[in-house]
Amino acid sequence: MPKKIVYFLALLVIPSLAPSQNHKIDSLQKILVSLKSNELDYVDALYELGRQYIGVDNDASLRYVTKALTLSKEFSDSLRIVKATRHKAQLFRRAGKIDSVFFLFNEALSLAKRNGYKEELKIILNALGVAYLVNGKYDAALSQLYEVLDLQEHDKDQFGISLVLQN
Repeated sequence: MPKKIVYFLALLVIPSLAPSQNHKIDSLQKILVSLKSNELDYVDALYELGRQYIGVDNDASLRYVTKALTLSKEFSDSLRIVKATRHKAQLFRRAGKIDSVFFLFNEALSLAKRNGYKEELKIILNALGVAYLVNGKYDAALSQLYEVLDLQEHDKDQFGISLVLQN
């Protein structure tokens, strides 16, 4: 019996002592160092680093996506602004900063609609609908989810339809 406990504890402790091997993050950080901050590829690397850090280190993810958003605005690149704003809203949702979540999602939604970024629009509407749902704003959630469902049905996107219906 004591041996089983020792083995069990070893299985719990040893993985936490081993260094984390996230090759995508390491590669992206090397790429970022090699790029100039006045290039759009630099913004893309920042954004992708932010995505890779979700769930690993949300503070680092927020730093990278905030920098990507700032540079996207400097470049006046609306698609990158929409993506970075959406990503930032998703991070705030994880942190429970609800007022910021709705503000950022609606900002991204407005820009995505104005510029016709249909794929981003579907992602934002779904995420916004879920945020409303989680916060008990059921009428607003239904409105967003029905809108994204209409878009998915129009595109005949079976996976997208099933994703919305799960919510």
